[in-house]
Amino acid sequence: MEFLADPPLVDGEWIDHVAVELAEFAALLRERGIDLKVADPHPLASLRPRRRKEISEEPEAEDLTEDEIADARADAAARLSRFTGRTREIDARPYIHLDDYRAWSGRKAGDDLEVTDGVVTASWNAWVEASGDCPELAGIRVGKLDPALEDEDFFSCKDPERRRRREERAWLIRGLISRGVSKLELQACRADICVLLTEVRAIVTATERLTARYFPGLKIVFKSCANALNDLNASATRLVDEYNELADSIEANKDRTIFATKLAGRIEKIEKDATDQAVDQAAGERVATLIAFARAEMWLSFGESETAAEILKPMIRDEMVQPQ
Repeated sequence: MEFLADPPLVDGEWIDHVAVELAEFAALLRERGIDLKVADPHPLASLRPRRRKEISEEPEAEDLTEDEIADARADAAARLSRFTGRTREIDARPYIHLDDYRAWSGRKAGDDLEVTDGVVTASWNAWVEASGDCPELAGIRVGKLDPALEDEDFFSCKDPERRRRREERAWLIRGLISRGVSKLELQACRADICVLLTEVRAIVTATERLTARYFPGLKIVFKSCANALNDLNASATRLVDEYNELADSIEANKDRTIFATKLAGRIEKIEKDATDQAVDQAAGERVATLIAFARAEMWLSFGESETAAEILKPMIRDEMVQPQ
C-alpha cells in the first residue's frame, strides 16, 4: 500500500515489523524486475505488482499470479526472520529498532531511511481535549485532527479489542448484504455520493481556475495525479448513475419487497447539477487557500516568517482567506 510508505515510529526509534516486511517484500520484487503500480487513488488500495518491460516496444506487462506474489512475500518474511537486531512488542505488535535495521547487512529496503517530524493524532487530540473550550498554541486557536484513516482500518494485530471491533464492522457489512438495505441506509449512501461528487468536482474546478489565472496553456498537475483525478471523477459519476438506476428500480417496484426490505416512499435521485453551488463555493475556498499557501511560502523563502505567519493565521483559525 502506498499509504504505508511513511510508517510512524514509536518513541522515534521503533518501526512496525509488518511495515518493514512489506518494504522488504517490495525490494525483493524490484530485484526480480517487478514494479508496483498504483491501481486506485485510495490510500488503502493495494499496489499492483507488474513485470517491468525491458523494451518500450514490448506489449503491456502482465500482473503477477497470486502464487508468485505469495512466494515473494514468503521469501521476504524468511529474509527478515534472520534479523538479529533489537526487537520489542508494543501494544501486542512486534517492532524493530530503526537504527539496528539501518545497520543490518541483510537489509534490502530503503536508502537512508530519513526520519521526519510528525504528530501522533491520538496524542494531539487528547491534548486539545484536555486544554478546554478554546485551546491555543503559540497564540493561535487550534482544534482536533480528523484523520482520514483510523488505526482499525489498517492495523492487524493480536489485540483482542481491536480484532473485536474489526469483526463487528465485518458483521455489520455481512448483515447489510444478507438482510437488504433500508431507506435510511440508502439516504446515507446518497449523501456520501453527493459529498464525493462535490469534492472531486471542486478539485477539478479549482485546478482549472488556477491554470486559467496563472498558467494558461500549461499542465499544472503531474500526469499520474491528473489520471488518478480523472479516474476518481469518472468513478463518482458512475456511482451517481448506478444510484439513480437503483432509485428508478425501487420506484418502479415500490409496492413490492426490495432486497428483503419494504421501502416506503420515494427514494430521491441525485441530480448532478444540483451540487453546482456547493462545488463553486468549495472550489473558491480551495483556490484561495492554495494562493495563500503560495504567498506564505514565497515570504518564507525570503526569511519573512512573520509575514508568512500572518497570511496563514486566518486559515488556521478557520476563517476565509481571500487572495489579494
